[in-house]
Amino acid sequence: MSLYFVKRGSKVGGPFSLEKIESAIQAKKILLDDLFSSDREGPWHNYAEIKNLSVNKSNLDEEDDFLEIPTPKNPTPKNRLKNKKANQTDVLVGKYVQESLGPNEKVRYLGKMHWRVFIFPLMLLPFELLMSFASTHNMRPSPVLSFLFVASLLVLPTLLLLLVIFIAYRTSEYAVTSRKVVVKQGFIKRGAFELQLDKIDAMAIEQGLIDRLLNSGAIGVSVATEKVHIYRLANPMEFKRAVEKEMHS
Repeated sequence: MSLYFVKRGSKVGGPFSLEKIESAIQAKKILLDDLFSSDREGPWHNYAEIKNLSVNKSNLDEEDDFLEIPTPKNPTPKNRLKNKKANQTDVLVGKYVQESLGPNEKVRYLGKMHWRVFIFPLMLLPFELLMSFASTHNMRPSPVLSFLFVASLLVLPTLLLLLVIFIAYRTSEYAVTSRKVVVKQGFIKRGAFELQLDKIDAMAIEQGLIDRLLNSGAIGVSVATEKVHIYRLANPMEFKRAVEKEMHS
């Protein structure tokens, strides 16, 4: 029976049989982007090529089942949801968080910036268009051209602001790992920091009325003699619970 090693990033697991690999792919414990080889040292191949490989028997004493195979052939709905979340975490981990991970450190929870950051500029756009129309609809000789000119002066800065907010929304990273809290916020003015879990003294959620209605807010984290804030966070209570869970695990 042919056996294969599986490589994900710097980790190598196996060897596993082709049947176990196919079952793990169905359960999303092995990804199609993973690499495969008949030898722990490579060369590495994609999934479509591994049927032509044969195992190097000298490596069988180094088995490493880090991918947690085998998996049930008919997983329960609970297991399917767990596998789906695990796979999403692998895909969504940002570059900054990935680069901050140490040996054997795992991402436990991923947060995100709340969509409320878009509310103000989106509410501003209709008013700017209305003001442009009100100030130009009687202009001569061309009210349409006058409207377009005035609207561009008013709307363009707001559109640029929306673009900046969108980039910050997509590039900000919030993560809880098995060792620390990692945060990267902003785009033009970027703030990034890491908080070791064993250094955190206390955490407090800071929310106004609108924040409570929209499930957004900030978290104040006390570390030694200073306090840092994680702003514009979606579902701050869940993020806080994830930190507390890792602190007490």
